[in-house]
Amino acid sequence: MGYTDGFIVNKPYKLYKLENYFKGINLNDQYVYRKNLIDDLIDHFDSTMSINNNANDEEFGAYLSKVEKKLNLEVENWRAFSDYTKKNINEVKNLVSKRIYANNREAFINLFDESKVISVDTKKIKRFGNILDTDGDKKEYHLNESGEGIFTELAKIKPFNDEDLINFSKKFGLPTGKIVNRGNETIEFLSCPTFHIHLNLVEFQFIFKIYVAICTNDTDLIKSIYLNLNSQFKGESEYRLDNLNKGAMLAQLKYDITIYLNNVLANRHEKVFNYNSLTDNFVETEKIHDLFHYAYIQLRHSLIAKSQIKKCMYCGNYFELQHGKQRFCPPLPFRKRSSCEMAYNREKNK
Repeated sequence: MGYTDGFIVNKPYKLYKLENYFKGINLNDQYVYRKNLIDDLIDHFDSTMSINNNANDEEFGAYLSKVEKKLNLEVENWRAFSDYTKKNINEVKNLVSKRIYANNREAFINLFDESKVISVDTKKIKRFGNILDTDGDKKEYHLNESGEGIFTELAKIKPFNDEDLINFSKKFGLPTGKIVNRGNETIEFLSCPTFHIHLNLVEFQFIFKIYVAICTNDTDLIKSIYLNLNSQFKGESEYRLDNLNKGAMLAQLKYDITIYLNNVLANRHEKVFNYNSLTDNFVETEKIHDLFHYAYIQLRHSLIAKSQIKKCMYCGNYFELQHGKQRFCPPLPFRKRSSCEMAYNREKNK
């Protein structure tokens, strides 16, 4: 099966504070600037964050519940998130759990008051009829041809690190966000709250870690993830932990990753049946929603194929082997050779 979409990289991508971002768009498009930035935020990203501008406390509470579930995947997520929002960890936990006993809109606003938006330069965002579009320096690549390393490249981004996010977006485009709706098969994202992308990264990288444990059969990693998922073993003696059956733990992780992948892909599957006049063939393709969607499909295919993974000799991150002699991460879009290989050779020849 193929994939219907080309992906657009639009340069440069910038970070904006909420107020500056919406002022930038409103000035260029002569919008009437509203004082309530959270209304602007929700209105602009309603399909991305699954919240609409008329949301009630129950809907805000549901969103905060998703935030809490993702941050609970690993203990260090809360520390990284509290540093990112410039709040102490107890304050952050209190805000997220406010859905239980207070106004959820207030909690939602407090979480976003230090947030940023990653976006195409607002000077390049134009209004065409009822849609927003962009002009300027942009290139298109196709997932079937140049998307080989997307899932391993997403795994390189450190959650709540905006510099890493900017660097990824320069190569592959924004992974998700407010989409330019042109009615064709090409995807371009205008912008997205960094907060929302980082929460998706937290979830993706947790699943990717399980994938690495399965592919590498790494005893320590298998045990670490298993114990994290099975809190009943916390506080057990070292002897008991050392004697946990590795095969049983690995089998459980293989079952767990199917549950996680089925859940994240459940609402994203959209197959399209088309006729290709150039080849005179009927084809079934899968509509891609964003790069997280595509990365999860790549993970699933890699597990089905029992692919091997290996650490890159230059950057030290895992990549999926396409042939036995491969030593570096695959080429990026618009490149014929691996950037890691070229950097390795440059340093070697100094």
